[in-house]
Amino acid sequence: PIRIVLDDGTVVLIEGQIDRLDILQNGRIKIIDYKSSEHKLDVEEIRAGYSLQLMVYMQAAEERTRRPAGVFYFHIQEPRVDAGSQPIAGGISDQLKLQIEKEIQSRFKLSGLLLDDPETVREVAGELMPKESSSVVAVKKLKSGELGKSGTLISEEDFQKLQEEVAGKVTELITEMHQGNIDIHPMKNGDDTACKYLDQQYMLGDNLCIVPVMNEEGKAEFYVPDCGTW
Repeated sequence: PIRIVLDDGTVVLIEGQIDRLDILQNGRIKIIDYKSSEHKLDVEEIRAGYSLQLMVYMQAAEERTRRPAGVFYFHIQEPRVDAGSQPIAGGISDQLKLQIEKEIQSRFKLSGLLLDDPETVREVAGELMPKESSSVVAVKKLKSGELGKSGTLISEEDFQKLQEEVAGKVTELITEMHQGNIDIHPMKNGDDTACKYLDQQYMLGDNLCIVPVMNEEGKAEFYVPDCGTW
């Protein structure tokens, strides 16, 4: 478990179960979390205190001795492919088969953060030829032989900084819970707020929404947070 010591001396242990942990040949570790729906790992959401799960897993898995390779979501699904208007009454052509296989493969790509280290990229994404994209993760090798810019790749330094931010955020959240602070703070990340998921009947304006909350008597009350300021 991860051991957190609060300012007042209280010790909190965080325990969980990692779906999959791979140790690469270079000794780095790769973590995969299986999801039944599509998930994207957003660095800004992590910094804001959301989507902390994978980063916390990595902190526990490293045990202060191993180095990270990456953290990823894998969407468990049965993908459907649109074959377009191509006739299949007489059988599926080899070209269409190849098209379908590529489309299905693309649906199963890992979504997350991969350390921008040549050896690590090769072990996770596979050996890539110039102008070739990986079928495992969103990484492409350019004609020059360099890796193209991608939201998936992250430098060792930036990943370490992100880990430090997550550790601070986790301690902050635990401290608030320990102090009994359970105020309602719907998600806000830049201009993205939880209000966008509410029906229009719950909206009071561009930045105001009504949130139904159950009171101690089991009756619904309505809380009005300011989506533009929390």
